[in-house]
Amino acid sequence: MRKAPWTTVELRTLREHRAEHAVSIAARLGRTPAAVAEMARRQGIELSPRPGHAAPERIRRRAVVLRRDGVPVREIARRIGASRSAVSNWTRTAA
Repeated sequence: MRKAPWTTVELRTLREHRAEHAVSIAARLGRTPAAVAEMARRQGIELSPRPGHAAPERIRRRAVVLRRDGVPVREIARRIGASRSAVSNWTRTAA
């Protein structure tokens, strides 16, 4: 069964909670984790990996590129939904 189209409020919630995993966002929105993950992909939003799982390499690479472009660690962490310490570690080891 197909649910109603995504509302502006749901899309805003998806963006605001991108640091969470699809399962927790789905519970918040009353949608399936698969629906949340698909909409995030369509919107270009990278969700947090499941707790206990390493961040995808593409997220780490993006953090390194942003840091080399002079973006502060705090801003990178906000943009990609990672902790400041993780971003700091990724960018320090890639230098």
